[in-house]
Amino acid sequence: MWKSSRYHAAEHQFSRRTFLGGLAAGGAGLGGLAGLSRRAAAEQIKSSGKRVLLLFQHGGLSQFESWDPKPNTEFGGPFAAIPTSIPGVAVSELLPYTARQLHHLTILRGLSTEDTLHDSARVRMITGRSQGFVGGQYPSFGAVCGKLLGAGRTQPAYVKLTGRDNWHLASLVDAAFLGPECAPVVAFDESAPDHLVPPAELDAARLARLDSLRNQANARFERQRKSDETAAYQSSFDKARQLMRQKDLFNLSRESAADHARYGSEPFGQRCLLARRLLEHDCTFVKLNHLNYDAHFENFDNHLRLLGEFDRPFATLLEDLDHRGMLDTTLVIVMGEFGRTPKVNSSIGRDHWAKSWSMVLGGCGIKPGMVWGGTNATGTEVVDGQVTAFDLFHTFYRALGLDPNTHIYNGDQPLTLTESGKPITEILA
Repeated sequence: MWKSSRYHAAEHQFSRRTFLGGLAAGGAGLGGLAGLSRRAAAEQIKSSGKRVLLLFQHGGLSQFESWDPKPNTEFGGPFAAIPTSIPGVAVSELLPYTARQLHHLTILRGLSTEDTLHDSARVRMITGRSQGFVGGQYPSFGAVCGKLLGAGRTQPAYVKLTGRDNWHLASLVDAAFLGPECAPVVAFDESAPDHLVPPAELDAARLARLDSLRNQANARFERQRKSDETAAYQSSFDKARQLMRQKDLFNLSRESAADHARYGSEPFGQRCLLARRLLEHDCTFVKLNHLNYDAHFENFDNHLRLLGEFDRPFATLLEDLDHRGMLDTTLVIVMGEFGRTPKVNSSIGRDHWAKSWSMVLGGCGIKPGMVWGGTNATGTEVVDGQVTAFDLFHTFYRALGLDPNTHIYNGDQPLTLTESGKPITEILA
């Protein structure tokens, strides 16, 4: 059984082209209360044209049923492993379409992230900080990237795509002290954000009069008692106006019937198409939710269904980003809050597990076609290339050309972008 953490496709003897051919034959300014660090740091982090796609698999994807299969072992489960476009590397048979695109990505098989409570682990894996169940003390990765990479680019800089029934995952506090300018715009159910289009009875002239009246009231109030709160309030209105001018960003009817068919009619597929549209129009950070992988019961049936939803649309999105020349500037991250236990419980489920799990990433700043880290034969221990949650964020920021030790300021308090860790330099391009 192969275990090395330093496998790279270029080191393998047989032809990737031959393998891919065989597969193809089978078918398819800071907002609110915050400020940046000194001028030198501000110069370093000016707009670079780089983007992030974070596909977050809420609930905890099983590494055994995805990126680190262990067929025919004690805990391996019923699914086979299949070859991928990285010669010598296999993934679960539940990911046949992604397997054909895996040469664009790198697999990390040595994650050890400590936290196994959904809410606090999710906050940790979205912010790069330990901050309890709710978050809000420190900004999310999306809010930070929207600020540091998004100046002068398409607004909104940071967009979340999710289902309306997942409202609890669409927290509006994840900008924290960066303020409302850096808060995400949330688009539910493959539609434009709520209230983006004014009511039909409000014509343009009436809207202009209402806006003028509000501006006059704001100006009068600010002359008497300007505060951070009034600045944040004004920033929210300014952001809303910018968003209204960009309402066509969310109009999926502008995409071709052929593309709709390629991505599929299921909600997740249409969100993937919307994510592509947003990234093409230079949005800085798109977070795409997929859930619920929390399979304490019937783990195998649950993953069969969920990865059936995930596989083809994600592979199509990855292929499109490559064909359109966007992968070099788009950091693609696929992860959740933790993995699933090796041991299958009495309800045919896998429970929470953060000791030895897997994820994939690729695109901007990442060497493609690699596997870093490895677990033992039963998947219970990391035996090579262990990576912490904070190592991940040091790697993400470095891949984007940002120094994770750069300071952002909460009032007068300087804070680095993430907690202490080290980048995985071996996978950085």
